[in-house]
Amino acid sequence: MNLDQIKYLLAIAEYGSLTAAARHLSVSQQALSKYLSGLEQAVGCPLFERHKRQLRPTAAGARYLKSAGEISSIMERAVRTIAGLEHPQKATLNIGVSSFSGSSLLARCLPDFISRFPYVQVVPKEGFTPSLLDMAEKGEIDLAFVSIGEPIPAGIKRLKLGKDIIVLAVNPMHPLAHDIKAYDQLPKIDIQELRDEVFVQTDEKTALYKILKRAFDEAGFEPTVVYSSSNLILQKELIKAGYGIGFLRYDPDTELSQYRVDIALDGDISIIMKESHVLDEAERYLIYLLNKYWYLSYMTQEPSPEILDIMNEFSEADH
Repeated sequence: MNLDQIKYLLAIAEYGSLTAAARHLSVSQQALSKYLSGLEQAVGCPLFERHKRQLRPTAAGARYLKSAGEISSIMERAVRTIAGLEHPQKATLNIGVSSFSGSSLLARCLPDFISRFPYVQVVPKEGFTPSLLDMAEKGEIDLAFVSIGEPIPAGIKRLKLGKDIIVLAVNPMHPLAHDIKAYDQLPKIDIQELRDEVFVQTDEKTALYKILKRAFDEAGFEPTVVYSSSNLILQKELIKAGYGIGFLRYDPDTELSQYRVDIALDGDISIIMKESHVLDEAERYLIYLLNKYWYLSYMTQEPSPEILDIMNEFSEADH
């Protein structure tokens, strides 16, 4: 079993389904299924069993996964050690992210990024779009991942990734709950139907808050908000716990039920940097990962040509 196959096996175990693992690995589900069948045939016994639409390791699979994980860790340490010898001075990459959307996405990207650039230290700088634009102007960050609805200042370059997709999210035990995951099949709901609901809401510092306020004003009612925060993880956990419903970024793998709403919640997601800034290889790879883990296939607007060039640069080598 080579190192790529180890990544496949560990991804299946982590995501619990071939579909989600294939999406994470950027490979076809058919190829992943064929790999798993061949491996189980070579081992001589099943490594996973299906339980409530989830793949769970068998006893033999758990032992095999333990060994695979140890091999993966040993190789990662070896790569980092060698990289440390060649690059004794760590480079620093200052990345601006929003607490609503950027922090959790950056966290998902870091394991892959560190594996490829172990000598580059990524330092996240959290803030809202106006403050991130200001930091970019002052040179305090190298680039930022932001949602922009207003014009950008002179001297700042913007690379559009696409349209951000915001949906209504509800607890699986809520009367509105359903099992549909595919975005184009999600049911739609009129915001007027939400008058009697309790909301977990983003706070007024975020761009999404302004959009939602206009929507509720047009609908003619003030939402009952049980808790407000700009922290995406906190919002998700409170909605999951049943404290209220709320508006989150669309996620095909979430356990929450999601609805499309009859208002324009989508915004532009972009990478911003100084006009004079030239992206190095590490920065381009991080942008590639932000795209990869952000489900661009569900966006309604094609990325800018520069972003497409970056995706083409790394997509084949990363498979």
